[in-house]
Amino acid sequence: MLDKYTDLFFFTLFLRLVNDSNPKVRTKVTQVLCKLVRKTSNAKQLIETVFKMGAEEDNDASKREFMTSGKLQLIQIFAECKKLTKADIDRSVDFCAVIVSKQAASL
Repeated sequence: MLDKYTDLFFFTLFLRLVNDSNPKVRTKVTQVLCKLVRKTSNAKQLIETVFKMGAEEDNDASKREFMTSGKLQLIQIFAECKKLTKADIDRSVDFCAVIVSKQAASL
């Protein structure tokens, strides 16, 4: 049953994670996301979706920052739950390298 609704739970929790200003809520949401990632058999699909999120970013800087922050938080959750493959780790490093280079270019 969990696998059937994993996407719904995952994205609802993701939105709460990046939008809620209360640190206690964000901590609890992170814990729930980690449990969800550990228990679902759809973890590989979820991480693929995370990497695709925001692939068609628009020109709004605040939206890009929002998506980047959210993606980094989700990648961290997957890493803490030991659900990243070597290829996922490589993609994460590449993603971080792009972020750093864009920030350096804007200085």
